[in-house]
Amino acid sequence: MKENRRFRRFNTSLQSRYTAVKGCATIYSQSLIEDISPGGLCATLSSIIKPKDEMLVDIASPVNDVIVALVSVLWIKPFEASIHNTCGMKFLWISSSDKLNDCINNIKGEEAA
Repeated sequence: MKENRRFRRFNTSLQSRYTAVKGCATIYSQSLIEDISPGGLCATLSSIIKPKDEMLVDIASPVNDVIVALVSVLWIKPFEASIHNTCGMKFLWISSSDKLNDCINNIKGEEAA
């Protein structure tokens, strides 16, 4: 089955923090980003979320400061016998496209090495 992706994904293991946008409490949880592209990311989360949920994500870039992004959940794949989920998310807003591009270029360089 062919995937219709606009951007190439790059495998990584970036640390991040996330919080749901809805509600008034700002409680951040840790997550691990498995892959990233200019259009979105795939991460492992330990919260109950559903498609179309919006979240703020702080991405720990290996080359510069934290990148903050607003994302929308596209799909969820739960782990069996676990509270963790793998989630695909698209970027709705990014604090710095330049920082994201630098981060992705750094990951590309690591893949090529």
